[in-house]
Amino acid sequence: MGQRRLGLLVPVSLLVLAGCSSGSQPHTQTPSTSASSPSKTTSSPTSAKVDPAAQPAVDAYLKFTEAVNTAERKPRQLGQAIDPAADYGKYSFDPVRGQENAYFLYLWKQGWVRRGTPPTPHPQVVRTDLAAKPYPTVVLTNCSSPSPDWENNYYDVKSGQAVPDPYATRTPLTTNVQVIYYEDHWGVYKIDHLTDQPCAG
Repeated sequence: MGQRRLGLLVPVSLLVLAGCSSGSQPHTQTPSTSASSPSKTTSSPTSAKVDPAAQPAVDAYLKFTEAVNTAERKPRQLGQAIDPAADYGKYSFDPVRGQENAYFLYLWKQGWVRRGTPPTPHPQVVRTDLAAKPYPTVVLTNCSSPSPDWENNYYDVKSGQAVPDPYATRTPLTTNVQVIYYEDHWGVYKIDHLTDQPCAG
């Protein structure tokens, strides 16, 4: 998942529509931790090794990213059945889920898709707080490997021609991700692209 929503202007009416149809609201209940997830707060340096307590949250983020990338290849129409491989809703909560719903509705209305090889995410754990209220939280940072053939263009379904993405960035940006435990599973809650923090390397 690249920078494709950083500056994309989605009509307000679509955001409202998507938000109304986006499922559970994590603001209204307090999730419970599972028996296998003891309440504790840990911090992890930015390394390849992941705190075992945070691994389910990292896995949820990776599955969310994969599902979003799959959905970008063929945005579904309103009322169309969801391809299980593109069901990012299983791995997300509002507000992210509603934002994604609006984004894909916009792509479908424009007749645009993505092609090529998606960027490879490299999430690292910043903070793990299983005792956080109202829901256990894992904070990640991500710098995906650049993939110009995916990030720089959309493609018009009818003409097959590339539609340059005016918001594509030359250098991938660092992304902060909040993943929460709610309704007995982990899901992406918030994503922030840090416009002042390009990825190193």
